[in-house]
Amino acid sequence: MPKYRFFRFLSIILLSALVMLWHRAESANSPISEDDQEIASAVLQHMSVSHEHYLYDNYLIEATVSNINPMKISHGIFDNDSILFVNNLNGLPQGMLSYRNRLVYLEPNSNVYAVEDVKFPNLYLRLISLGADEILKRYIPLVSGQSRISGKLVQVIKLIPKNRLGYSLVLCIDQNSGLLLQLDVVDKKGKLVKSFMSIHMDILESNPAFLRDIMATLPEDIKTVNTVEKNKDRLTWDLKAVPSNFDILATNKHAIRNNNESSEYMLISDGLTDVSIYLTEHKSEIRIPLSSLNGTTVFRQRVSDKYDVAVIGVIPPSIAKMIADNVELRK
Repeated sequence: MPKYRFFRFLSIILLSALVMLWHRAESANSPISEDDQEIASAVLQHMSVSHEHYLYDNYLIEATVSNINPMKISHGIFDNDSILFVNNLNGLPQGMLSYRNRLVYLEPNSNVYAVEDVKFPNLYLRLISLGADEILKRYIPLVSGQSRISGKLVQVIKLIPKNRLGYSLVLCIDQNSGLLLQLDVVDKKGKLVKSFMSIHMDILESNPAFLRDIMATLPEDIKTVNTVEKNKDRLTWDLKAVPSNFDILATNKHAIRNNNESSEYMLISDGLTDVSIYLTEHKSEIRIPLSSLNGTTVFRQRVSDKYDVAVIGVIPPSIAKMIADNVELRK
């Protein structure tokens, strides 16, 4: 069976198991107890430390209703620096490398470039990089029992957003290694929005060979790479209210790549989820105010005779609309 047909076949089996796992997690309706807090804190701390300590190659599937994306994540330690590399196994060979507070983009037929103080655009990678305290600032934990994934006993923890705005997360953490084997994103009705499923995890004695090759050929390039700084341009608009736990990370003015149309952009984030907000000239031909693809919501709304706003992120449509409603033109 070809490799990617195998991935698709396996994902169907795993997605069926997800439904059973979700209902099991939902059946725990008791209030959040101090025991839950203590157990969740200990398990999440174990997860955070394990993902910094272990050297590994992790093969995952990022699955949504309409798309399956196989990827490989490699973790190594070079000169006491924790290095993560992720590359998609479909399409052109390309990847992203975390290195000394930079995100380095490695693309075919392109110059290497990096962005300062930017995290991976991947919820799984962001979650394993956060400490337990940071996670528990944002979420209420519900310990939902145990299960088995790929023959391994896992602790199941559901995380409910404290601001009640975003999606909930269901984590399946290997009880022995502390590594995150599955991450499900679910809405308030329990519907699966997106899932990250580990199908094979190699815990290694030394740095992954593939990552050693990258670091052997790129260290000087990484140190001298063209670094793109996050802009802080003053926009002609503002948010009257930023959603709870979100901060404004960047604002800039630039032309949209495919049509050279001018745009004003704001990036907000709660540390796990990024939301992009664009203000562009009004176009009457755009008639679809709301769309969703692979878990990502795109909400468009007219804010004046001249301008439209678009809100994009892995967030519920109601939150995207709330953000758009708070866009206010400066006088």
